[in-house]
Amino acid sequence: DVKLGVTFVEDVLAELGAVSAKYVDGLVFKNCEFRDLGADALKLTYGVRNATIDSCLFRNIAATAVFAGATNCKPEDKDCVKNITVRNCDISGYGRKFYSAIGIHLTFCDGAVLENNEISDGYYTGVSVGWVWGYDYHLTNNIKIRDNLIYNIGQGWLSDMGGIYMLGIQPGTEITGNVIHNVAADPSEGGYGGWGIYLDEGSSRMLVENNLVFNCGSNGLNIHYGEGNIFRNNISAFNAEGQVSAGSRGEETHATAFYYDNIYLSKGDQPIYIHMAHTSHFYENGNLMWNIDKGKKLTFALDNGDNLLSFKTAKRKGFIHNATVADPLFTDAEHYDFTLKNDSPAFGLNFKAWDYSQAGTIKGSTIGFSLVGGQTAYNSNVKEPVSPKTHVSVFRILRIIVLVLASVAIAFWVVVLIVKKDGRKTSVIGLILTVVAFLLGIGCYVVYVNWNAALYVVLSILVCACVSALPAFFAYKKRENAKRAAVWGAIWTAIHYAVFFFLAFLFNNILNIGTPSSICIAFLSLITSVIVHSALFVFRKEKTPDKESAGSPEGEKKETDAA
Repeated sequence: DVKLGVTFVEDVLAELGAVSAKYVDGLVFKNCEFRDLGADALKLTYGVRNATIDSCLFRNIAATAVFAGATNCKPEDKDCVKNITVRNCDISGYGRKFYSAIGIHLTFCDGAVLENNEISDGYYTGVSVGWVWGYDYHLTNNIKIRDNLIYNIGQGWLSDMGGIYMLGIQPGTEITGNVIHNVAADPSEGGYGGWGIYLDEGSSRMLVENNLVFNCGSNGLNIHYGEGNIFRNNISAFNAEGQVSAGSRGEETHATAFYYDNIYLSKGDQPIYIHMAHTSHFYENGNLMWNIDKGKKLTFALDNGDNLLSFKTAKRKGFIHNATVADPLFTDAEHYDFTLKNDSPAFGLNFKAWDYSQAGTIKGSTIGFSLVGGQTAYNSNVKEPVSPKTHVSVFRILRIIVLVLASVAIAFWVVVLIVKKDGRKTSVIGLILTVVAFLLGIGCYVVYVNWNAALYVVLSILVCACVSALPAFFAYKKRENAKRAAVWGAIWTAIHYAVFFFLAFLFNNILNIGTPSSICIAFLSLITSVIVHSALFVFRKEKTPDKESAGSPEGEKKETDAA
């Protein structure tokens, strides 16, 4: 049966790769071509040591072009994968069937050199190294990723990717001389993470130096969390969500990374740093910063790019140290020529220029059977970055509008019911609708707010709801008249606002864990609650005399008093 035979072959290839190797030392693939394959092209697993893939061509690959790795063993173990070199290869059109495939993928490997490769036209990460999340033992170390040209990957299909993606503790690992541009994640709602150089969970003890990253959909340089990484002498420019993400999980006990002598160039509303949750979880010093449209008007974010600070505020809060705010004087940054002019202020700092044209395949070399290397310029095939936030922000605005309309509708019906019903029923209805408004706020908290703002939202809404209920409680308990109740309502409303803004200041400015979304949710819940209780004070009707007292002197006196 041909169909069964084809299915069997595809399953075997998916496990082993079109070409696979185990327990071999000194293997070399040179000037080979891998085309039109239905799985991984080249797979090096158990016990492969001292293998070299040199000047090979990869085209139209269903999955990963080059894979190396086996188990997380000790270096002396016979299963250990060790000393892998991938040099001067041209990889384009990978992941054609398995979209989450990677250009070059190393999982567990003791030592590797990945250099002068050109990687493009994939739907996921270009180079991925490491396979341990967190700080546990990791065989992978001493990896040299240098002078690679990686561009036009992701292409809006998937999320959570990088031109270069790293994972786990990797002492001795260096990422140097690479040029990366146009990493684009899924732009629809829920899509995120088209990063240039991406140090994911537990990435530690790595050097990231002399890299040019620009026009990525998210950030040029990004770290989730880790320890003791160094970002030095890099250029990060025109990345849609910011030039650097300093650590989306801010671990206060140690610095995830140190940023020295880098150049950051933004445009429009792009911030320089985002995720500056704490001054202790990252450290930066001596960087050159500029906005090509707004000059010195730089912005910095405490979270994912919404809660913005000015340069002066960021410096005053202790996030920025010894920064130079000046035009770096690139030759033509608007057209992606990032060579520095001779009078660039970068040369007065510790920045050292390097030759971006060295990234990618080696000029004049032969790749595969006949392709000439070094033909792709570092700034060719550049596209405008597409940020995953484009559509998300639209949906957020729509949800806020829905919340506002719902709050106004609740307030309207409260007023109508107050006019038509007696005080006791009105009190119950007002209480129910206040609870509804509170639950509406909690619902929005689930939709909008990230984890580190949860405490702020819960406390602010709870306190505001409780305080706003006090005027109605005292007014009804003491049976005040409408005018007196309105005065008390105004007083308690002022207290209500004071408490709210105190909380906003405390959590947003002192503890640095608030977001505009959470403030908006609490504020709309506050407005609904204030409208409800103010309406109760103003329109509350006194209880009418009962039939027994009607017509009697006592009843007439009560009616007169009530009037």
